[in-house]
Amino acid sequence: MACVATGIVLAVIGFSKIAGQADDIFAIDTTASRTFSDGDSLQLFAPEDSVTPTCTFDGPADVTGGSEVSTNFGYDGQQIESFRTVEIKASGSYTISCDRPAYGAPALSAGVVAMSAGGILLAVFGGGFGFILTVVGIVLWVVGARSARA
Repeated sequence: MACVATGIVLAVIGFSKIAGQADDIFAIDTTASRTFSDGDSLQLFAPEDSVTPTCTFDGPADVTGGSEVSTNFGYDGQQIESFRTVEIKASGSYTISCDRPAYGAPALSAGVVAMSAGGILLAVFGGGFGFILTVVGIVLWVVGARSARA
């Protein structure tokens, strides 16, 4: 039972962070300005099956490539998929310029995705294993009670 409860809690926490990414998305209609803090990660998205935009960042410091976690989901009536993740190295205002329309959102870490998937697996397999052990225990109890009578 504890495995199921823990798995559900992990999955809910992970999926709420994933859902939060969709809430924080913003459009980059060739140019957008945003304020970021040092250490923030930003994931860039484009409509699925479209030409990947080329984007540049102008701000207090250069951005670097972040961990690549592939993400896609429905937004504004279309499927969008990630094509680049960047890490912000200095706090301040940044202008993002893309040669095609794109979208930006706070990046998901691999840990959030693993937490969501791990929570589901823990609940399913931990709960299943617990159920099997319970059935085996009941069978052994019944067999033990019958042999004690004989």
